[in-house]
Amino acid sequence: MLRGKRDAGAPKVSGSNLRGRPKVSGSVLLDRWTPKQLEGVVGAMMKRPGVRVEVSGRPGDGGIDVRVSDEKTGKPLQAVQVKHTPSVGSPIIDNLTGAALDWGAPESVIATSGLLTKPAQQKVEGWANPAMKLSAYQRQKIVSWIDGRSFAEYSKLIASFPPLGKDQPPQRSSAPRKAYNSATPACPDCRRPMVRRVGPHGQFWGCSRYPLCRGTIPIA
Repeated sequence: MLRGKRDAGAPKVSGSNLRGRPKVSGSVLLDRWTPKQLEGVVGAMMKRPGVRVEVSGRPGDGGIDVRVSDEKTGKPLQAVQVKHTPSVGSPIIDNLTGAALDWGAPESVIATSGLLTKPAQQKVEGWANPAMKLSAYQRQKIVSWIDGRSFAEYSKLIASFPPLGKDQPPQRSSAPRKAYNSATPACPDCRRPMVRRVGPHGQFWGCSRYPLCRGTIPIA
């Protein structure tokens, strides 16, 4: 039997184009990967000619783990959130779509190694906001993509991703947060304009620089 030399730590991948590697299904690989590795694979799924793909690879990314933009103009194209969890609920989609609209992306994509809950699936299927498209990459779609490619192919794609900016977030102010209703307030931490966001507990003001700044103010 032909024995191929395997890089240390490299996962076994299905596909006849990698001689010497035992075949392993994409489903098995998906369960072995860390959340950070899954973000890289989803980023590779989004890669195509003429676009720039940026993978955050860190917590506090503002609900957007993968940013896809026009390679020449820098115009946002797709905002992707990746969840390595058995299920994804409706609040996570709310967070993603809010962040995607703030960024100016015409499409947001929720990608998960599991499945959407029934309310989340209904939200995707019934999405009617003309300003932005909403798509879902659930487990089977990701597994099918993995099974159709070699480890070398998507590893090369992942290695080509430029990192997101490394700006340091400002220090949070300890001043009390005054509630605002209609007038747009300035962020109490960095003084930039704030935007309305939707979280698990309803609407609130969030800094327009999120995730670089995490300033929040309640809405009266």
